[in-house]
Amino acid sequence: MSRPIVLILGSSGFIGQAIQRELNAKYDLISVDLNPNAFNEASSIAHHIVDQGDPDQVERLLTALKPYADQLAGVIHLTAYYDFRNKADKRYTQLEKTFPQLLEGLDALLPAGRPILHSSSMAAMEPTEPGRPLLASSPRIGSWAYPQHKLRMERIIEALDLNRPMAELVLAGVYSDRAELVPLYQQIERIRRRHPEALFLPGKADRGLTYVHVEDVADAFAKALIKLRDQPRVHRLLIGERSAVTYRDIHKRASHAFHGYHMPLIWVPRWLATVGAGVLGWLGDRVGVRRFLRAWMVRYAGEHFEFDLAPTESSIGWRPRSSLSERLPAILRFAKDHPKEWLAVNRARPW
Repeated sequence: MSRPIVLILGSSGFIGQAIQRELNAKYDLISVDLNPNAFNEASSIAHHIVDQGDPDQVERLLTALKPYADQLAGVIHLTAYYDFRNKADKRYTQLEKTFPQLLEGLDALLPAGRPILHSSSMAAMEPTEPGRPLLASSPRIGSWAYPQHKLRMERIIEALDLNRPMAELVLAGVYSDRAELVPLYQQIERIRRRHPEALFLPGKADRGLTYVHVEDVADAFAKALIKLRDQPRVHRLLIGERSAVTYRDIHKRASHAFHGYHMPLIWVPRWLATVGAGVLGWLGDRVGVRRFLRAWMVRYAGEHFEFDLAPTESSIGWRPRSSLSERLPAILRFAKDHPKEWLAVNRARPW
């Protein structure tokens, strides 16, 4: 007897691979990605190499999916382009232009009531203050290039009048036991190397981000596929830990793990940090060394995010099983005991 099928768009990425592992026991999978070398032959019944920013390729994909239409249990849309350059890029606009075509085509293919799940980002939300958790309805902003793109994709979903459940799963900072989250890796690596920049912070050290383990993300998508079936139109779900992990806590625990003492953390005014990051970035560009910390990032130092998960729990029955606070020792041990692997894994992440 044939199993239900889930279509995963952007299947070969960090999150996509975790979702494949989660769903593989229950569903047949159709994988779609731009990278022809990234498909796992054992995990999917069909693979499609597609540039989703090209309308002709999107149309060919929709045609190729028709034989599977009746078996489709849902769609998971992970496809995204991002980096930390904070510059306009045609790949953002190309994906946005074809997104309505893709959604309307999938809507025509999918059986009634089957959900389309889209991965969005906490970065597109307005930060909050400690003790004031964000709701799915909290204000959204696109304050730099990547979250602007995510926000535009959300608006496309909300503007389409499709009579099926569609969900925006707003992901916190997604990490693994090897980090694989660029800002988290960068902070830990500066401390591991005793880099002078690790000692200075232009924001409040008692602020932080909320995080979510990649396996918990996969669990959230798996639950949403089932729980949102035959539900009303657009859902917006926060996927992350309730509480933030502060910059100070990560700094303190990493410095103790690597060096046996608490490295100082010194507040500096934002104007000085902006000048310093600008000069060092300029020098790095001149000598061919790409630096992560850039002047434009300084204004975001000290942003704070924490989530009210009650609506997510009531909607799809999901709550995180892991916390970064509990997993951080394992991440730090991996970085300390296996530095070559630590660097190889994290430098492979796009930034």
